[in-house]
Amino acid sequence: MNGVTTKSIIILLLLLAAASCSRHSQVSDTVARADEIIEQDPDSAMTLLEQVDKDKLAGDELAYYS
Repeated sequence: MNGVTTKSIIILLLLLAAASCSRHSQVSDTVARADEIIEQDPDSAMTLLEQVDKDKLAGDELAYYS
């Protein structure tokens, strides 16, 4: 391989690695929103949490939800 192709592959791999590390989902947004409003409006927070698809929770998201 020549130098340009090797550099291109390395850059592509670094971009893919960076993109795979940033996992931000709608589930995270919903749980964060419920956390924000739980003190002022616990019923609405509970409604939001009930709408979360628990099968999509894993790792830190599951801990935060719990």
